[in-house]
Amino acid sequence: MVAVGMVMLVLSVLYKGGAALSCRDVTWVNNSCFQVSMPGILCVSDSNASIPSLKEVKPPTTCRGEVAYVIKEPGEYCVQRSFRTLPSIRLCAIKEMSGIELAVWVSSSLMVISGLILLYRYIIKGDEVREEYVVSSGRITCRARSLTRHECRIAGVGDRSPEIIRMISEYLRSALDYRVRDLKEGYAILERGSALGFGGKPVTLLIHAKGDDVILEYSVAPLQASGLYDLKEFAEELNSLLENGALRDLLDSPSGKPSK
Repeated sequence: MVAVGMVMLVLSVLYKGGAALSCRDVTWVNNSCFQVSMPGILCVSDSNASIPSLKEVKPPTTCRGEVAYVIKEPGEYCVQRSFRTLPSIRLCAIKEMSGIELAVWVSSSLMVISGLILLYRYIIKGDEVREEYVVSSGRITCRARSLTRHECRIAGVGDRSPEIIRMISEYLRSALDYRVRDLKEGYAILERGSALGFGGKPVTLLIHAKGDDVILEYSVAPLQASGLYDLKEFAEELNSLLENGALRDLLDSPSGKPSK
């Protein structure tokens, strides 16, 4: 993640960044004067042609060894020299980022930052995370499927899966700030967090029945995913969910029905 982010960030700065210069030829008014429409840097191909009203500066790489002048204001400027052919004069101005370029730069920066944080956590606390967690005496098992996807399975709920899905959704909504986007008899879709970090990292959760089991499928936003640390957090959420007495009774019953 860090390496990919660094490559994207460097490329965006070198080729697409806000410091890039975009050059174009000036508009000549007559045989000695020209018009410019914005501030920037003039690149003049003829070293014998001077522009007395402008300050000569060290030419940037964009000027490729030509004489360079700073243009602070748009307007009409004149070259002091008699010549048969017009010298080549280009105006180079700062190129602003487009929406796509800005998105690439922001995404690359977030990827680098997230990757460094994740790397630090793995180095410092690597022994605290696992690829699998067992919750509630084996009734709930959570496993990592990839960096961004994780699955928790509640085994043997039988025909009570619709009620369990509803109870889990309500608990996550009321106690852990999930938002219920869709809730039907056989499944539920919940969300948490936002791309800007309010309410935590973006997480989408699909809860559905499969045979006698209830499956919870978590999907974390790629740029903010923390791999096994996310899995640990989801397992801890389900462990806290068992504090709900009614749901615990359902899970403790082998048949999926509350004990009497």
